[in-house]
Amino acid sequence: MQISKRKVSQTILFIVLITSAISLAGTTINYVDLCSALANFQLRVEEVDFVLNNGNIDVTINFTISNPTRYGGFELRGVYSTLYYEGEPHNISSGGGGFMGTSPYQVIETRWWQLPPNEDDFARSVLPYSEISVPMTFAVTGKDAELFTAFFEKQEQQKNVQWKLDTKVILDTPTFLGTTSLEFPDIYYP
Repeated sequence: MQISKRKVSQTILFIVLITSAISLAGTTINYVDLCSALANFQLRVEEVDFVLNNGNIDVTINFTISNPTRYGGFELRGVYSTLYYEGEPHNISSGGGGFMGTSPYQVIETRWWQLPPNEDDFARSVLPYSEISVPMTFAVTGKDAELFTAFFEKQEQQKNVQWKLDTKVILDTPTFLGTTSLEFPDIYYP
């Protein structure tokens, strides 16, 4: 039995097309899973604890980072946070940027006091359907510590401090995105 060159060519082309389709289907499913994982990625504040000692404050925040999807290609690289507490009303300057710096600065009255930002670097895998506990400690010193201590002492036994946290989670992905960041603004505790 003799097979024609045309039949051989058609068979090879068919095998290449089937192999390519299977390969592309796997890659496509992986990217769909990535998009779903990015949309469903979660960050929760489990606990905020603070210690006043010798005029300084150590604020420890325990986060839970959660990947509730089947995507398993994330690598946690860092968590960057700015911590606020609700205290006495005061004025802050805001604005001044915009297009070509044309927005004027404004003075805004707010009850939220910003503490110095903090960043922690990690190298941990975020597995599918998993949670990671991440502790972060803010060391507050100087004028920021004095203001918080004065505010806390005025509360007289009220230990509940309203905290607000703006957080950015940095993730590495084995895709064209490389490193990506997810922002979680205005997380309140308790």
